Amino acid sequence: MPVPDVLVSAVMLQSNERPIRAWRAGFIPLDAGGAILSAFAGDRRAEQASSGYLVATNRRIVFLEMKGLVSKNYNVRVSIEFPQIKGSGLYGGMLKTLMISVDCQGRIERFRFGGFRSIDPATLKPLKLIKVEDVMPILNKIVKNGLIEIESEKRKERVQYVLDFSFLKAKMEQGGVVLQTIKCPSCSAGVTLPAKGTAFKCQYCGSMIHAEDIFEKMKGLIGGLESVTPPPPFD
Repeated sequence: MPVPDVLVSAVMLQSNERPIRAWRAGFIPLDAGGAILSAFAGDRRAEQASSGYLVATNRRIVFLEMKGLVSKNYNVRVSIEFPQIKGSGLYGGMLKTLMISVDCQGRIERFRFGGFRSIDPATLKPLKLIKVEDVMPILNKIVKNGLIEIESEKRKERVQYVLDFSFLKAKMEQGGVVLQTIKCPSCSAGVTLPAKGTAFKCQYCGSMIHAEDIFEKMKGLIGGLESVTPPPPFD
């Protein structure tokens, strides 16, 4: 089911971000007294429960708080980037809620959501009640797929940079390595590195020499281009 346009507009999509799923839901303070521990403030502050919509994109989990009696407004109250997520689980007794642990500037903040319902995409009216146990695996899959996509994009960006000789030489110089000539991988003859481009032909044997191949041989001496560590799993 597509995410309604009014919710997509309120989420304010970032670059390469697309909406995937939405539910009617509520944001719930962590204790019955209505206070939530704030890692940002370093103390306890009053937080009121609020009703709205939980929207999952391929990059974030966003809670949109619903305001207004006649004319409805939807404001971002919580926005959680997938790499920030450190864990999730069910919270409570009979009326279980979803709690997500988030790394906020090095400290853990916890957000709790409940009262999940499907929505009418035309009117945004809540429809069928959905158990949090059924919502959680859907979010699990969305987050895991999103993390894989983010990692894939990082790797593509890395390869794009590496393929260019000018970038490769600049990175080597930053690491204290000034390299003008190399041995041809095929014939071992000394050849001069070009100033730019992604590949060049050995003048002695005619084989093609690629910047990516040079990177693989030199990456131990080049800082800043190490392999990327995958983000932690959602659950």
